[in-house]
Amino acid sequence: MPVTQTWWRLYVWDTRDLQKVRKVHSALYHSACVWDLQMFPTDGSQMFGSSEPFLTCSSDNTVRIWSSDAVHSANLLSNDLLQVLYMNDDTATLLDAEGTAITEGSRGIRSICVSPDGRHLASGDRNGTLRIHDLTCMKEILKAEAHDSEILSLEYSHPHTGMNLLATASRDRLIHVLDVEEDYGLLQTLDEHSSSVTSVRFAASDGKLRIISCGADKSLYIRTAHRTVRGTAFKRTHHVVRKTTPTHMDIDPTCKYAAVGCQDRSVRVINISSGKQKRSYKGSQTEDGGLLKVQMDPSGQYLATSCSDKNISLLDFRTGECVAAVFGHSEIITALSFSNDCRRLVSASGDSCVFVWRLAPELTDNMRERLSERRRHSGPNARHNPFRRCSASGFTLHRSPSIKSCSSETDREEDDDEDDDDDDEAVTTPERRKDSVEETTGAFDEGREWNPVKVCI
Repeated sequence: MPVTQTWWRLYVWDTRDLQKVRKVHSALYHSACVWDLQMFPTDGSQMFGSSEPFLTCSSDNTVRIWSSDAVHSANLLSNDLLQVLYMNDDTATLLDAEGTAITEGSRGIRSICVSPDGRHLASGDRNGTLRIHDLTCMKEILKAEAHDSEILSLEYSHPHTGMNLLATASRDRLIHVLDVEEDYGLLQTLDEHSSSVTSVRFAASDGKLRIISCGADKSLYIRTAHRTVRGTAFKRTHHVVRKTTPTHMDIDPTCKYAAVGCQDRSVRVINISSGKQKRSYKGSQTEDGGLLKVQMDPSGQYLATSCSDKNISLLDFRTGECVAAVFGHSEIITALSFSNDCRRLVSASGDSCVFVWRLAPELTDNMRERLSERRRHSGPNARHNPFRRCSASGFTLHRSPSIKSCSSETDREEDDDEDDDDDDEAVTTPERRKDSVEETTGAFDEGREWNPVKVCI
């Protein structure tokens, strides 16, 4: 079977009968570095007729939706490409034949995130522009000049929190918290970081909603939602400083721990409630480079890491034992994600390639067993909402002294007293004492203009 390739498209033809030449397979690749990827939420995955669709974004100014099984596709040109979203009319990036190595250009989509219900796609580009697309009709519904520099991380809050929020983090050191229910209006701006914010995540546990962020200033901030005279605001509860720079972060499914990948190739597991380090282990099996990405599997059993040496490691989250290691990308790995059914690991790279790795059946069985255990033990707490919306202008908080006060929170895990590591290099700054009323919070940035452009459909 002959193979033809043109402008980042690969075609495989069946020529056994020269009178009936037919295309067997085609692949429509990104034409530049792939910066981010995300699996589509389970609730809305049937929207595209595929059991495990996922999305990627690239410097070619496109977001592409793929099928991980490459079986169900309405696209006649490709078996695995479901949809392409073009962010503007500039097609120059699609015809770039200079190579796919990562450059310092200002074009392209840097980060993406899909809302938990699968209806909205948030994307941030390298100029700081935030776009919201309605995935039911593939139309852009909002565009805002949110940041002064590229948007490095996006995160939607989960529906069980009762709050529908979007957090955006940028190289301009700011984090914007947007209220999705109020047409993505600005709720709060957090400005504690003194350098680029590399990751931002929501975590809801113990009846509290928190925002965790890490940045190039070697800091990790934990903030808890409080009720103030202005409404809901996130106030700082812990500030953790390290001697090494955290490059990426993910939250385990229980929302109790944050796995932080660092430049020294270590993974540090931080207790979100107390701000203390629970454990630390090696995140790469080599002695070169630093960690770039960390990703928890849906069950919390394993942690995938990518290193600047272009390798991927799969670690046991609790022990740090390496259970698998793979390589194949020719450039650094920029994104990782597990499939919702625990059968695959998807990786994206600066070489413009997206790899779908099939996990060993033993690993899949372990993850599914862990998921079943978590569902059995979740009980009624799984539906407990720390917040519920009572009107269009505010939220009602469940009465909890620890939410209203500014005290540091204690660890409720039984094994934390034995396992928490008091690392010499860590400096943890908790909130002020319980009797303190004033609290250091992120600036509300009242002087900053927030004028999103709503696109009429």
